[in-house]
Amino acid sequence: MYVQMAWGRARSGAWDDLRKFYVEKVIPFTMGMPGLKERQLWRGTSDPDEMGFWSVWESLQELRNYETSQTRRELAADAEQYFHPMAYPMGETWIKHFEIVASGENSAARPPAEQSLIMMAWGKLRLGSWDEYEQFYRDNVLQGGGEVEGLGDRLLLRSTEDPDEGISVSVWDTEEALLRYERSETRRNMAQEVEGLYRGQFWVKHFQVTDSNR
Repeated sequence: MYVQMAWGRARSGAWDDLRKFYVEKVIPFTMGMPGLKERQLWRGTSDPDEMGFWSVWESLQELRNYETSQTRRELAADAEQYFHPMAYPMGETWIKHFEIVASGENSAARPPAEQSLIMMAWGKLRLGSWDEYEQFYRDNVLQGGGEVEGLGDRLLLRSTEDPDEGISVSVWDTEEALLRYERSETRRNMAQEVEGLYRGQFWVKHFQVTDSNR
C-alpha cells in the first residue's frame, strides 16, 4: 500500500474555505479513482493553519496515474487560492509519496476515524541506516511497545523517492492519550535509542482528522 502525503500551511483565515473545498470537491471528485482506498484531511492541533492531505492507494502506479490525471490537475489549480503563492519554493508545502512498510494489527480493520488524533514524525536518516531503523521499529515499537491506552494503530512509511526518508504515524482516540504517551518514559527511551540514526532533519507534529471518505 502507498500513501500520498501533502503537508503545508494554508493562508491565515483560509482553513474553513479549504475544508469546504476538500469535502465538496476533492472527496467526491476522486473517490472513483482506481486504487484509492481512503482519503482524509488533517488539521494541526497547535497551528490551526497547518494541514495534511492523506490518501492511501493500492499501488504506486495507481497513485501516479491519479497525479497525472486531468482531475488532479484541476483540483490542484483550484486549491492554489488557499495557499501563499510562494508556498512551494519557501518549503511551506510539499507532496511526497511513501510505501507502508510496517503496521500494527489494526491497520486494515480500523482506519483512522474522524476526530482521531494523529502523531506524525517525519525525518531523514543517515545514509544507509534505514534497515537498522526499520528493524528497531518492528522489534521495539510494534512488538515491544506493549498495550498502550488510547492507541488505535501505528504505521511506518518509507519514501519512494528517498530511501532514507520516512514517516512514523500513530493514531489515538484522544489528545489526552497521545500526550500521556508522548511524555512517557517508554517513548523517551525509544527516541533516545534511535536519535543517532537521524541526520538532523526531523520533526514531530500533531493533527486531528477532520474529514474522511469513510
